[in-house]
Amino acid sequence: MCGVLVRLALYRKLCAFALFSVARLYDDGTAILGSVSKSNLEAAWSIVDRVTTVLIIDDHLLVADALAAAFANEVGFTVCGVARTGAEGIELALQLQPDVTLIDFRLPDMNGADVVRRLTSETLSRCVILTGTGQERALLEAIDAGAAGFLTKDQRFDEIVEAIAAVARGEASFEAGLLARVLPDLRRGNDSGRRLTSREHEVLRLLVMGLANSEIGERLFISTNTVRNHVANLMVKLHAKSRGEAVAIASREGLVRVDDQDA
Repeated sequence: MCGVLVRLALYRKLCAFALFSVARLYDDGTAILGSVSKSNLEAAWSIVDRVTTVLIIDDHLLVADALAAAFANEVGFTVCGVARTGAEGIELALQLQPDVTLIDFRLPDMNGADVVRRLTSETLSRCVILTGTGQERALLEAIDAGAAGFLTKDQRFDEIVEAIAAVARGEASFEAGLLARVLPDLRRGNDSGRRLTSREHEVLRLLVMGLANSEIGERLFISTNTVRNHVANLMVKLHAKSRGEAVAIASREGLVRVDDQDA
């Protein structure tokens, strides 16, 4: 199944490119077959590249196959692979580098949060946990691991698509009611600063200095996409709704020293 989906994703991209490369659009909206200009090619690639690639890691065959089939019918999404175990999912993610990885919390060989930790440290993929129930413990583990979203399998598919799209844009997606229930546990005896990774501390320091994502990337020698991932994780861990609020929380709680800001 996985190999077929990988080949299908590549085939769809090639078909999209072929269709645009043989068509020349005129001002009146008609299209004819003919030679292709550089602008046509650039437009074709830009449209193809806007497709969000999704990797699904779920050992429940019906759930995984249903999600894969549903995403295949959604404009702007391509399922690049389906894995049944955490180990297989990690291997595929390293190979395919999907934009978003949708991970079942309970896998036969490991915890979904463990997969999130591996992928957030070794790939640029944004991770979303999918669970059968809205377990508060699972949500706490997902947030601590660096997940950018948390979904339950009883949610409507259009809600899942909307959440995946938001995560692909660099946002975080957590159900407000469930998140509110775990906030006391996150705050109780669990200082925000101690939960941040060393890299997140570096990004937070530069945010407080007022640097943009591109400038942070240049300072830390990482890509802008990686910076976006770190910022999104910071917002989740600090319970911030915006970059500005994250900076305010960092200043209020002393997560960044004043002398660090001048470094």
